[in-house]
Amino acid sequence: MKKKVVTIIFAIFASIFCWSTAFCYSASNSSAGLFCLIVCGIFTFLSYRAGKSISAELPDSPEVINRSTPPGKKMVSQSLQHDRENAPENVTPSDALASPTSQLDQSDIIVPVPKEPDFEFVPIKVAGVTFKNDSGPLRQTILRKIRFRDKPFDKYIDLELRAYEFDGQPAYGVYANNLQIGNIPTNYVQFIHDNIERIESISHIDVYGGGRNEEGYAISYGCKITLRFLKDNPPINIPCTSLHSSDESENDFEFVHVKVAGVTFNNDDGESRQEYLHLIKFERPPFIGSLDISLKQFDWKGEVAYAVYVNDCQIGCVPKSQIAYIHDNFDRIVEIPKINVHGGGQNSTGKDIDFGAEITLKMRNIK
Repeated sequence: MKKKVVTIIFAIFASIFCWSTAFCYSASNSSAGLFCLIVCGIFTFLSYRAGKSISAELPDSPEVINRSTPPGKKMVSQSLQHDRENAPENVTPSDALASPTSQLDQSDIIVPVPKEPDFEFVPIKVAGVTFKNDSGPLRQTILRKIRFRDKPFDKYIDLELRAYEFDGQPAYGVYANNLQIGNIPTNYVQFIHDNIERIESISHIDVYGGGRNEEGYAISYGCKITLRFLKDNPPINIPCTSLHSSDESENDFEFVHVKVAGVTFNNDDGESRQEYLHLIKFERPPFIGSLDISLKQFDWKGEVAYAVYVNDCQIGCVPKSQIAYIHDNFDRIVEIPKINVHGGGQNSTGKDIDFGAEITLKMRNIK
């Protein structure tokens, strides 16, 4: 407080001599004006030094902690209650603050340190990020805002899963601040269904992609979310995925090549599979950047069949000769890391050459 008063006094004197300088020069008394100017500078410097020493004593600004969800009031109230229950008996807060050692020996003072719970994490790559929502902004627009922390994601991101039904099968949408950004991929739906009550939180989201490629085409955004589980309530039936198993070598896997069938058909919505393959080969939207390749089981005339999707766009089916193998070993599929699109152009007679495709399945070896 004393330093603050001194600063104010120095500032007042500096102001007085500043006005005196102006008055002397206006009265053509240059020598007096020069003297007043020098004194004004001295008091200005002293005022600045005193003010700087005060600001140096002020505490630093509180650290801003980034988070994916708003802080829970319940956790705070439990922590406060924990401190009260573990406080030493017969010691009032004022006594403890005034002289802790007057009531207890130094060796008896125990500062309770809350134990950080152990967690287990399961990362999941979100599917359907290039789809349009039934209403509201595009999923790609939402992901861009998340990546660059634009509103409404500038303060926090509230992530959640919502169950729904798709083609008579259970499915889960992924939402950020009540806006859908995609879906849980097919090979994780059963895992989510089995563990929905065990999920402690969705602790992280990683948005990648964006920008443009060398040809100037926009690169689609993709994202991964991380589910957090308490170790005393761990997840069950975790799919065998490369995202979750980080300590395995390539010797633990085998790679199976599947030639995609039905690539010249049109989809039920009228979209051309040949056009999709053309866009994939030449990396045109929405197939720029990371590709989400998946298999989806369906019924074909009473028999099991598997459709091949890229970014949720059907490009064909698993050929009949490999359906039984895929069906018997579906749980061994870790991921589909690669698609090779061939063909296109014209032959020597000027006839268009159809596009074809081959996908590579990464499968866990049977031990």
